Amino acid sequence: MPAFNVYRNLNKPGYASVQQSGKVIDYAQELLLKDCGFHVSEKRRLKVISEKRKNVHAWIKGKQFEKGTFDVTNFEELLYDPYRTKHFIVVSTGKEIMKAAQVVYKDNKCYALGISYEK
Repeated sequence: MPAFNVYRNLNKPGYASVQQSGKVIDYAQELLLKDCGFHVSEKRRLKVISEKRKNVHAWIKGKQFEKGTFDVTNFEELLYDPYRTKHFIVVSTGKEIMKAAQVVYKDNKCYALGISYEK
């Protein structure tokens, strides 16, 4: 089964778009991804900065996806801001995150569990 790419929806505030095989298949205000990697297109990130206009250039890729309500008590908050960081980072450490066992998108933020800082 092809992986799922999840990114913040630019036209529906508070929602994430779920893409599979190049097509958006769902939208969610809260979701869980499993076995995740983090991707940022540097070329498109630089375009955002130069044009000061948002575009989809960063996403989280996961092998499983489910919608629901999720408790993020033991999860670490993540941050990606093209003007401040080149990568997704863990807020508490400031380190670039490479992989995570689970990622929850909730309240327009991302939270990770089972974090790996190495490829």
